[in-house]
Formats: sequence, C-alpha cells, structure tokens
Amino acid sequence: GPGRWVIPGGTGAFDPAAKDATTTLIPFYRQYDKPYIVYWNFENLSQWDETQKAAEAEAKQQKDEAARQIDAVAIGDDASEAAHKLAAEGSTLTHFVGRSGRGNSGSIGYTLQADPDAPLELVCEYWGNDNNPRGFQVQIDGQTIASQTLRRPKPGEFFEASYAIPPELTRGKKQIALAFAPQGRGTAGLIFGVKLLRAAAQAEKTAAK
Repeated sequence: GPGRWVIPGGTGAFDPAAKDATTTLIPFYRQYDKPYIVYWNFENLSQWDETQKAAEAEAKQQKDEAARQIDAVAIGDDASEAAHKLAAEGSTLTHFVGRSGRGNSGSIGYTLQADPDAPLELVCEYWGNDNNPRGFQVQIDGQTIASQTLRRPKPGEFFEASYAIPPELTRGKKQIALAFAPQGRGTAGLIFGVKLLRAAAQAEKTAAK
C-alpha cells in the first residue's frame, strides 16, 4: 500500500520512503492556486540503479562537451539566435516540455564561431518522439555533412546527434555557416539545440599541452 512509498512528514505532508529521496508531497488543496503536472517513473531498485548509472553517464558526457565547446545556440532565445544570425524566414517555434524547438518548410541557418586550427564536431538536439516525415540535410558553408530523418528514434526523451565536420570545411576559418536544408518533401527540424565542439581527440591534445 501507500505506506511503503511515503511516510508522514510535516502537517498534512508526506516524505517519500525511497532512499536518497528529497521530495515532499503536499496535498492538492494546499497547491490549488499553482497549476502543475508531474510525471513519475515507477521503478524497482534494480531499475533505479540503472537509471542512476544512465544519469551519471549523461552528466559525464555533458561535462566533456562543455570542456570542448566553442559555440552554442539557445534555440528560442531571441538574443542568442540574433547573435548567431538566424536565417529562417517563415520558420516556427514549438514549445514542448520546457524547451523550444525550431522547424521550417524552408532552411534554417546560423553563423557559428569556429576554431581555425582544430577538427570540429557538430552536436544537435532533437525530440525522440518526432514522427513527422521530416528529412533534412545538415550543411556547413553549403556543403552537406549529413542527412537526418526523425521517425520516433528515441520515444519519450530528447537525444543528441553528433556530426563530424570534415577538417577541410573549417580549416583556417573563425566562423562557419550552419544550415538545415529540407530534402525532398521533408522539412527542417525540429531542432532543440546546437553546439559546436572541438573533436574529442583534438581536445585531449590541447589539454595535454
């Protein structure tokens, strides 16, 4: 019963019984003026351990990417997109799960700061439930480096896709033009994040100097 999951806390409140839990449950009548929706994962201890390992791996990946990052675009942030010279006439923003994603029946373009002396990697974030017939090319200075389709690749979560950029496309350049261009009857996006990183091997060499 519920007694296995929560224990009495303060007046009219309950604390979760799970180890390391820090959330306090408050009756709805005390929160009626604060609209909210909460989704809970129901897991046994083995599943919880796997979730923790996945979270730790993700945190490690984010730390690694932050150390290698040269530039990034905050999609939906007016200042960030303007600073990166957004070129996407007719594009729209979709707000979902606290995030903003940009899509367009035409192209979406940004100007990114680059490292003229290092191999680079582009990392883009997408929504894993996207099941629209979207197909688009990822281009650097007009040259296609990848084709991307989104057909529910990772349901229920955002995911990142990494694209190695051929060194000859960035060598000697302090800026590059990034574009997402529809192919066939597809559309560009939805794109929820853009990061430009030094390639992992290059970042390790730089750190060793």
